[in-house]
Formats: sequence, C-alpha cells, structure tokens
Amino acid sequence: MKMENQEKDWELYKSKLGKWQEDYADRLIKEYMKILTGKGSAAERLAALKGRTEADFAGIGLTLVPNEEEMLFDLIDLVREGVITVDDVGDFSEETLETVKHFI
Repeated sequence: MKMENQEKDWELYKSKLGKWQEDYADRLIKEYMKILTGKGSAAERLAALKGRTEADFAGIGLTLVPNEEEMLFDLIDLVREGVITVDDVGDFSEETLETVKHFI
C-alpha cells in the first residue's frame, strides 16, 4: 500500500472505529432485549443472554483498540464478524477496499 494511502486510511480508520463500535453495541443491546423478553423461564433467558454476551465479547467488535499495524486485518475481521459491512470500507483507499473484499 502506498504510504500516502496508508496514512489516510489510518486516520479514517481511527475516526470511524468508535462510531462503528457504538453502532454495533446498540444493535447488540436490541438483540439482548429480545432474548430477555423472549420465551422461556427467567433462568433460561439469563443463561441465553450470558452465552450471547460472552460470545460477543470474545469477538473484536466491542473490544478492539486501534493499532496501525493491524488495521487491515482488523477491517477484515470487523466485516467477517458483522460489525461493519463492505460498504463501510468504501471511503478507504481502493487498495484497502480490494484487499478487504478479497479476504472476506
């Protein structure tokens, strides 16, 4: 990747990551509410919620800290895990976008 594109992509990544994580957390909360208000006993619903939150926190969507050296891999993982879509990567350089598309 060209140095100029890499620097622009890094700045863009840092500016977008927080909002992506916040949007993802909002989506998860809505899904958690469905679990809590769903069918089953209170214990079953809490167990389902516990399993779900543990799985969600095991992924990178909620816990990712930006790292310039890992940015490209993180973008790929964010798309793979459903935190963002390929469209969310559309503002990045063509090289970054094509790399993400190639690996998802």
